[in-house]
Amino acid sequence: MKAALTRTRRRKALTGALATLLVVAASSFAYYLIFANGEGSTTQPLGKGTAETVPLTVTFAPGLVPGQAEPITFQVKNTTKTLAKIGWLSWAATTNTAGCLPTWFNVVGPGKGGGGKGGSTINPAIEVAPGGEAVIETGVLTFTEESKVDQTACTTSTLTITATSEP
Repeated sequence: MKAALTRTRRRKALTGALATLLVVAASSFAYYLIFANGEGSTTQPLGKGTAETVPLTVTFAPGLVPGQAEPITFQVKNTTKTLAKIGWLSWAATTNTAGCLPTWFNVVGPGKGGGGKGGSTINPAIEVAPGGEAVIETGVLTFTEESKVDQTACTTSTLTITATSEP
């Protein structure tokens, strides 16, 4: 009977030790899951919504003829509810008559360019408050005279200068 008691005590001791070991292992694993160091990432869009468009106005005198130059002004009116920032201005010339080539029109000075298009960095960038207006740049628009080319098609044409800007 003494031997049976010893075996029972050993079983109880072994069962107790196994139970203790299991509790310690489970606790260690739980601690690892909760407090372990890790790494990860997420991707989120920046800003609040989409970029808003602000209207640009280009002004120059009518009646431009070959060899003539006129002042040109690029302006912005901020019709949005956020600050508008202009850091780059580009332009392109178009005409509505075949034979009157946009490449004959150039801007000299800020916004410079030739061949009917151009662009420049605005440094420092212009910031316009909501509801505000600002002159972005001024320059000279030139109608290049081509002595060996008939430019009379431009006498009935309309010149459009389209401006775009970027922050």
